[in-house]
Amino acid sequence: MKKFFFLIFLLWSSAEALEIQCKFEEVYSDGSTQQGYLLIKNKKLRYEYDKRELFTIFRDSSDYFIVANYDKKNYRKIKEQNIVLSKIVQLIDEYPNLKNTYEEDSIKLLLEKSDISGFYKRISIQSSEVNLSIFFNDCNYLSISDEFLKYNPLVEYNYK
Repeated sequence: MKKFFFLIFLLWSSAEALEIQCKFEEVYSDGSTQQGYLLIKNKKLRYEYDKRELFTIFRDSSDYFIVANYDKKNYRKIKEQNIVLSKIVQLIDEYPNLKNTYEEDSIKLLLEKSDISGFYKRISIQSSEVNLSIFFNDCNYLSISDEFLKYNPLVEYNYK
């Protein structure tokens, strides 16, 4: 589950004064994939996997919460930290002056912006913990209601 937490910090770095929805596809080095959608509004975030057996991650203020997709009435605060997370937190401090490449302590991040949406089209993460590319598709800037960014109670969102 650590694979997913560092991504949230990176996405949050793009979230200042931004309202956007995107579909995402995570592609792992073994060829496996996961899909879902992402909502960002200011410093709030919703990262929801399509599969019922996976989960949804929320960022509210400075805290992160996880909700199982098969049990959306229960949530828990995410407390885990790792080296990848700490490096991503450093990126947050540098936003909006982000570079295309970051490499430190055996972690390499490659960021590719979309010419169409201005948001990221791909984020590549290479480390001893995970090798992963996240592709963002169908990104739209639109007004997002705060109700869809709350984990309790969780309100279903229909991607437009």
